[in-house]
Amino acid sequence: MKNRGIRHVLGALALVAALCGCGGNSPSRPAATPTPTQSSASAAGGSVTDQVTRLYQTFFNGTLPVDTKIGILQKGEQFRDVLKAQAAGPLAKGSGVKVLKVTQSTVNTAAVRFTVLLNGKPALENQAGGAVLDNGVWKVSASTYCTLLKLQGLSAPPCTGS
Repeated sequence: MKNRGIRHVLGALALVAALCGCGGNSPSRPAATPTPTQSSASAAGGSVTDQVTRLYQTFFNGTLPVDTKIGILQKGEQFRDVLKAQAAGPLAKGSGVKVLKVTQSTVNTAAVRFTVLLNGKPALENQAGGAVLDNGVWKVSASTYCTLLKLQGLSAPPCTGS
């Protein structure tokens, strides 16, 4: 029983380090071309489920630069420092996600059930999260990211008071 608890804590710690991915200190902003998650349903022909699934897959992709993640995270610029610090972690490149379910809650929000993967294996299973439509772009909700940070005992300015 004790070993299982330790594995959960280690998994949670690895999760937050891994979820941010590995990105360089690129001085440039993300490319102006839209990512798959930035397309509207009519332009991309995808449902909200498809768009939010691609969003989460992009955000949890451990090989993408920090600037990409900032662009698809609600209040992303306010998370820059923590995203950069976590991207430098040794587990970052092995992160991924499996989206289990997306349910559109309102026109501008969706509930997401997901499992964070580390090197293709579940590290944090059946997590509750969300996505928000921000100026026509689906983004991982700040509250979802704050919850993941809290699991590691970390915080960021947007998380205070949330």
